[in-house]
Amino acid sequence: MRNAIAHGYHKVDMSVIWTTVAEDLPAMESQFEALAAEAKHLGD
Repeated sequence: MRNAIAHGYHKVDMSVIWTTVAEDLPAMESQFEALAAEAKHLGD
């Protein structure tokens, strides 16, 4: 998706972007939190 947005390879479909923001990102929140906790632990 980044290439389509950044370089204009395709017409950007706002419904795809909205679905990603509304559905995919919240579902990944726990994964981001786990990665952040692991990174913090590795830095100790």
